Amino acid sequence: MISKQQALQNFEQKVKKITDVDYGDFKRKTNVYLEELQESFQPLSAENKKTISQIRFKLLLDNQQDIDSSTYEILNLSKKLI
Repeated sequence: MISKQQALQNFEQKVKKITDVDYGDFKRKTNVYLEELQESFQPLSAENKKTISQIRFKLLLDNQQDIDSSTYEILNLSKKLI
């Protein structure tokens, strides 16, 4: 099992490497990476649960659909995970 810090670094690297121009493809890939990250943080603290929910909301429900700004916001939110 990898450390939480390593899992977070892996998540950030994978998200930064996504080159899709279609927001739907970006969403699907990022959500898979988020699921992997969430598994590494089990059991989730209340604060981490909240942060994961915020990331998922930004990714799946925000209508902005701008990959660059979504990536920026998702990565900033992920830094709140402890």
